[in-house]
Amino acid sequence: MSDQTPLLYFMPGTCAMAEIVALDWIGEPYRLCRVQREDRQSPAFLEMNPGGAVPVYREGDLTITQNAAILSHLEDRYPDRGLAPAKGTAERAAYYQWLSYFGADYHPAHYPIFKTDRFHADESIQEQIREHAHKGVAAHLARLNAFVAGRDTFLPSGRSLLDGYFAAVVRWSRRFHDYEQDFPEVHRLLNVLDEWEPVRRAKQIEAGELTEGGALQGVEAFA
Repeated sequence: MSDQTPLLYFMPGTCAMAEIVALDWIGEPYRLCRVQREDRQSPAFLEMNPGGAVPVYREGDLTITQNAAILSHLEDRYPDRGLAPAKGTAERAAYYQWLSYFGADYHPAHYPIFKTDRFHADESIQEQIREHAHKGVAAHLARLNAFVAGRDTFLPSGRSLLDGYFAAVVRWSRRFHDYEQDFPEVHRLLNVLDEWEPVRRAKQIEAGELTEGGALQGVEAFA
């Protein structure tokens, strides 16, 4: 196997699912490395990503972190796959806007919920921080609910890498909010995407039910 075969470091349930969806959709050989939470602070992992976060994408001597950077690289590397709208178009500008939105606005809105101790050490204050953050996430979900209404793809122009990104990160607050009642269009699109083969396979990989097959060459454990 060529050392140029892409290797993605991921954790189940994280935004790294967006890259798994992308790699599966592209259909070229790739490998995965499953990272445990404690691995992210190990010297070996921090050498790859000082931020101690997934995803990390490696391709030969190239190492990339951050969803927007990795997804943009994949679109550039496989321009014939239709992973994003054509460059120079209004649709492409919208693609860039939402790619930035998920990384810069939507994802960080969850930090006070999942990493509350970073914002205040007092546990009595932390609950207030979480409650406030839930309201902020609900505002994002309302915006997304209006944007995706009536469509089976995130962008009006059709399927793109944003569909995998949406499926990866918008699922997070299902445990806190009643999507079916309060954000029915978000709920509907997530269900549609769950039936898309790359998303279905990515979730099987996260669950440990799929370790090879198709373009996936194998899933290794971080060491």
